[in-house]
Amino acid sequence: MTRDNSNTRINLADGLINQAKWLIEIHEPDLAHELLEEARDHARVAIRLHSRDTGYYNLVTSLRMLGELEEALEQGRIGVEKFPDADGLWFCLGEVYHEIGDAQQAADCYAKAIEFRHNYVAAYNGLAVLFAESNPVQAERLCREALTFDPRHVEARTNLGNALARQGQFNEALSEYRRALRLDPGNPQIIENMRTVEEMRRQQER
Repeated sequence: MTRDNSNTRINLADGLINQAKWLIEIHEPDLAHELLEEARDHARVAIRLHSRDTGYYNLVTSLRMLGELEEALEQGRIGVEKFPDADGLWFCLGEVYHEIGDAQQAADCYAKAIEFRHNYVAAYNGLAVLFAESNPVQAERLCREALTFDPRHVEARTNLGNALARQGQFNEALSEYRRALRLDPGNPQIIENMRTVEEMRRQQER
């Protein structure tokens, strides 16, 4: 019965986090915040009832999205210590490190996630973002790797465009942005990236 109750709490937290992500996309941060607080509380109860990697995954995710980064980091470390082969937890911890600005630790966590799940597209994309400015060639390679597993991953496709643009391959970058936009029509970030790169191409042609 305890395990069943824990599973119920985990499922509730997961659903609330997904709803919160959608609310953030449609610019309803206050409503999203309420749902994330509820998700955080469900995840905490789930862990007390029955310690599982998915409970820590939801707890760390909700804490990070709430901006409670210190506790997110603490709980993420506890989680990977208890469940060292939990790829999702390593990814979550990488996201926290990324957000606090520790690129090396974030990269190590993303690499761990890929070690345990070779086709972890979000982890490849996370690494690509880390390398975006310092090594756009490496960022391009990582994005292409991610897209071999999921050609419809909008962020990886967009970041591939970004990596190409940083290498001066403007036509190729615009092609990738168009492909991303077909997957996510009206995405304002992609549209803004396209405008920026189109202007860079015009200046190059002068």
